[in-house]
Amino acid sequence: MSKTMNGGKGCRAKALISVANACDNLLLRLEASAHTFVTTDGHKLELSCHRWDQLDEDCQQWMISLTEENMKTYYESSVCGWNRSQKEKELRHPTARHLVVRSLDSEDKPWVAFTHLRFESGGNDSEFAVYCYELQVVSSHQRSGVGRYLMAVLRDIGSHFGAHKVMLTVFKCNENAMNFYTKALKYRIDRSSPSRCQMPDKDYEILCINVPKSKQNN
Repeated sequence: MSKTMNGGKGCRAKALISVANACDNLLLRLEASAHTFVTTDGHKLELSCHRWDQLDEDCQQWMISLTEENMKTYYESSVCGWNRSQKEKELRHPTARHLVVRSLDSEDKPWVAFTHLRFESGGNDSEFAVYCYELQVVSSHQRSGVGRYLMAVLRDIGSHFGAHKVMLTVFKCNENAMNFYTKALKYRIDRSSPSRCQMPDKDYEILCINVPKSKQNN
């Protein structure tokens, strides 16, 4: 591929990322049926999309605490360690979007899951990816289809905005997450992952899955 052709694709990817970042509510681009979900055990859930400063403080603190509850052990076993302030800084990133799932059956504990996503280059400048930074589900709703639902929504969002793939990072020691993504959802190891870049000693993998093209992007 010539540098001119590759540069053109890079410009297109940047333009698509800019368009996606300018959209305030990503869910308005999806079918109305994507905004609600019923778990395998019959709980009714509703999905909403927010930038960090659009969330109320209680929800913000719940997101940080849930991430700590689910992930602290894995971070502490890695070279980076757990840092709550750093995690909050990631969630506050100006291009971060948060899809928050709340229960329609309970007012006492309304939030059950969230995902933190950003629109970024997908391993090289010519690719556009939806990068999933977090997928966190409360223990009472794990293995009820919520995670699969959220990851499907990410692919739908990517399809609408013309993304090439959805990407995410998983600790190698997190066997449940690795099996969920690679076996249940059929993600593969991305070419930018350390294990494919002569860095097999790294404690994480970067996974990806292609995004189907929407009719408007064909």
